[in-house]
Amino acid sequence: MIQKRYRVRLGLWTIGALLMVLAIVWGTALPTQAASPNTIMQLAPSAKISASRSVILAGPGRGFWSVGALRRGEVVPINGVSADRQWWYVNTVFGKGFVPVLDVTASNADGVTVPTLDPIGTVPSGRVTVRTSPGFEAAAVSSLSVGSQFYVIGTRPDGQWIEIRYRFGKGWVRTALTSLAQPGSTAGVTASVTVGDPRVIVNAGALNVRSGPSNLFKSLGTVPGGTVMKIIGRSNDGFWLEVVSPFGDGWVNANHVITRDYFGSPATK
Repeated sequence: MIQKRYRVRLGLWTIGALLMVLAIVWGTALPTQAASPNTIMQLAPSAKISASRSVILAGPGRGFWSVGALRRGEVVPINGVSADRQWWYVNTVFGKGFVPVLDVTASNADGVTVPTLDPIGTVPSGRVTVRTSPGFEAAAVSSLSVGSQFYVIGTRPDGQWIEIRYRFGKGWVRTALTSLAQPGSTAGVTASVTVGDPRVIVNAGALNVRSGPSNLFKSLGTVPGGTVMKIIGRSNDGFWLEVVSPFGDGWVNANHVITRDYFGSPATK
């Protein structure tokens, strides 16, 4: 009787030991089974700095200002690539910027797209004075040396001055002293480049919208300062802009507005 009980207990112990071994083997196999190819494919695009030190620039070009620097081994997310595929658009602890392709090892970046950028300008020679507003009478706040690059964010209606975003913020420079290019392109273009919807921002306490391009035409109504209206045309002399106003299509005096994404194109009507 005692031997029978002993054999039963021994059998239970043996079964328990076998179950424990199976559990250990099964548990160690789980991580390998979970690491499927689908998990690897879902990894986000990233760039690992392979140079000893890589400077992150505000734009895809050596003439842009620095926003920070990364050291070898640091990894950052990739948000896009320049049109010429020479610069990765990355997100860093000090903000977004561009890093040279040759400075990094990219992973999972085959599907990234070209980001939408403002038109890019360059100083082709000498030095260019940056002013607070368009006109030689405006105060000078800084200057840009040859090779400096910047973003174009607006223009005076006659196309003679452009508003830029550069190292120290925003300012105005003479269009004739710069070379403008579409984002990602090195070809020079004229100041008639249009990006997005050209529009005016009323830069006065109030402004009349008139039925024609002159003070002799009747007023359709008055819009307050800060009103934004789409540009659909320009008078031959450039002193009046045709806009889509709350009162219908009308004309505003170009001296009392600031333009955005407009580069002096002739009237469309």
